[in-house]
Amino acid sequence: MCQVCHEVSPVTPTLIAHKIEGRETCSSCHAAGAVVALPDTHEGRTDEMCLVCHKVSPVLPPDAPHKLADRHPCADCHAEGKLVGALPESHEGRTDQTCELCHEVVSGGVPAIPHKLEGRTDCTLCHAPTK
Repeated sequence: MCQVCHEVSPVTPTLIAHKIEGRETCSSCHAAGAVVALPDTHEGRTDEMCLVCHKVSPVLPPDAPHKLADRHPCADCHAEGKLVGALPESHEGRTDQTCELCHEVVSGGVPAIPHKLEGRTDCTLCHAPTK
């Protein structure tokens, strides 16, 4: 009966690009004046309604293997020609605080280097790269 009046929308709701555990209050980040503004069509909708249309993406942002608080700005390492490489085009103009909303810190992080670095310019002389 529904389809007598209603057509299937050609618009597919965007996927949620982050874990939702502990983030069930969508409007804390997705609202007017928040990290991501919602379209006018979402006015009056509640946090509970979000998951009716929006599903978690099967591919989530990679976790950060290091603490984020002492590694700012992120672009010092995550940029073209830097240690880690360029960020996706979709990340242009995002702040470090935005990075922390989607990229979670791996428990324990990367271990500290157990020796001095002075005079050691090529780690691969002693350490073989992993594959």
